Amino acid sequence: MLTGVSVLLGLLQSWPLAIIIDAVLTQHPKSGWIYRLFLAPLPRDPVGQVVGVALIGMGMKVVQDFLTGAKSILNNRINNYGVMRLRVALYEKFCGSGGADAMYRVEADAQGPQIILNVLMGAVFALLAFVTTAAIMLDRSVSLTAFALVVAPPLMWINHHFGPVLQRRTTDAKEFESHMVAVLGVPRDPVQFRDSARQVADKWLGLNWAQEEYWFIVRSVFSLGGAAVFAYGGYLVWRDQFAHPIPDGMTVGTLAVFMDYLGKLWDPLTRLTGAGADLQPGIAGAKRVFEVLDSDLEACPLPEETGKGAG
Repeated sequence: MLTGVSVLLGLLQSWPLAIIIDAVLTQHPKSGWIYRLFLAPLPRDPVGQVVGVALIGMGMKVVQDFLTGAKSILNNRINNYGVMRLRVALYEKFCGSGGADAMYRVEADAQGPQIILNVLMGAVFALLAFVTTAAIMLDRSVSLTAFALVVAPPLMWINHHFGPVLQRRTTDAKEFESHMVAVLGVPRDPVQFRDSARQVADKWLGLNWAQEEYWFIVRSVFSLGGAAVFAYGGYLVWRDQFAHPIPDGMTVGTLAVFMDYLGKLWDPLTRLTGAGADLQPGIAGAKRVFEVLDSDLEACPLPEETGKGAG
C-alpha cells in the first residue's frame, strides 16, 4: 500500500513543470485530464495557477518523503528481527561454540537470506513501478516509449554475463574472509595472518573491479539510450509544433515529462534486470548459513525469554 501510493505520487511529480509550460504560460493551453486534475482547484489567473501548481508539487513531495520514511522503518524492523532469529538459530546449532568460522557465519553470513528477501521484494515493487510508468509513457507516445525500452535487451545480456562472475567472486571473498577470522584462533603467527589478510583484500578488490565494470557498462547503455530518446523527442517536438503543427502533438512540456520519466522507467528496469547480480552476496551468505542449519549437528536450544517488557 505504502509503495503503491509512493509510486503514484512520484509519477505525478513529473507533471507540474509540463502543466505550467503547456497549460498556463502558453497562448494555446492543452486541456487533457492531467491538466484539469491539477488546475481544477486553482484560481483562473496565471500567477495564481503557477503558485498553486508549485505548492501542489511541494505537497506531493512531502507526502512521498513521509511514506518513504515509513516504509523504510517498517522494512528495517522486519530485516533486523529476521536476522536476529537466524543468528539465534545458528548459535543454537553451534551450541555456543564453533570457533572463528562460527563467529563469521553468525555475524556476516546470517544477513544473506535477508539480502535475498530484500532484492526479491524490491523486484516486485520495481515491476509495479515499471508497468505503471510504461503505461503512462505509452499513452503519451508509443514511438518514444519504444525508444526508451531499447535498452532492455542489452541490460539483460549484461546481467546474464556478469551474474556468475559476481557470484563466484563474492563466494571466494567470503570464504577467504572466514579463513582470515579463523587464523585469529590459532597461536600467534603474524606472517600467516598478514598473508591471509592480503588474500582477503585481493579477493574483495577483484569483486569491486567486477562491480565497477558492470556499473560502468550499465551507465554507458543508459547514456546512449538517453541521448537517443532526447534526440528523437526533440525531433517530434519540431515536427508536431513547427514543421507540421497538430493539436495533440508532442510539446516541450510533454518532452520534459518524458525525460523525467526515463529515470522512473529505467531505475526499476535496472533493478529488475540486475536482480540476479544483486542476489549474489545474499546467495553466497545463505549457502554458508544453511550448510550449518541443514547439517547433522545437534542443536542446543536457548531458554525462552522471560520478563519481556518488564520495567
